[in-house]
Amino acid sequence: MADTIHSGMDSDKSGGIHWLPDKEYRKAIGQFSLQMNAVFEPFMCYGLQAFVPGAIKEIVRLAEDFSLRTRGVDKPIDIERVRKGV
Repeated sequence: MADTIHSGMDSDKSGGIHWLPDKEYRKAIGQFSLQMNAVFEPFMCYGLQAFVPGAIKEIVRLAEDFSLRTRGVDKPIDIERVRKGV
């Protein structure tokens, strides 16, 4: 499965994780990012536009980690990111 990435869905009755092909995964992440852009639109008028893309990227990363964790893939928390507030 070298060309696939986690989709967050169970694939079979044995509890295996369903993995989307890379192209479909990138499309799903792109759509999620566009939705996040819409959520952050109000912040664009307060001089925060430089921070919005980084915040969206971090939220996407956190959403991916959350999806993995809720399906039994234990990904350690990066304590340095927590300490820095990132």
